[in-house]
Amino acid sequence: MTGSPAESNERLELRGDALLGLVGAARLYELYPAAGEGELTRMRADLVRGSTLASIARRLQLGDYLVLGRGEEAAGGRTRDRNLAGSLEAVIGAVYLGRGTRTARALVLRLIGPELRELQHRGARIDSKSTLQHLVQA
Repeated sequence: MTGSPAESNERLELRGDALLGLVGAARLYELYPAAGEGELTRMRADLVRGSTLASIARRLQLGDYLVLGRGEEAAGGRTRDRNLAGSLEAVIGAVYLGRGTRTARALVLRLIGPELRELQHRGARIDSKSTLQHLVQA
């Protein structure tokens, strides 16, 4: 086993990430009954991408609560998307472990609510990898 729980939130991030994907996919499935798998997959990817999660973490000011090493602190780690997204996933994972599925699901839906509303207005953004694949296939 690598590292103690106090050293890293990666195990909590794993749980939070999985729950975000599940709850996001289920909600999109409910909201878009006529959407196909590809469209739902793009929308889910848009919801759970790092930049989206970092934006949510910024709204919650999670960066203020991160415990960082001196180097990461000096390099602006409190504002890095990767750190913010991971911290949000860890919080969701911790809520899941501490309060169960129902509470964690409610939290996820509340957190992604603004992003779901934005997604309904503008549609899913296509990530650069998918854009490249579409260009190559054309």
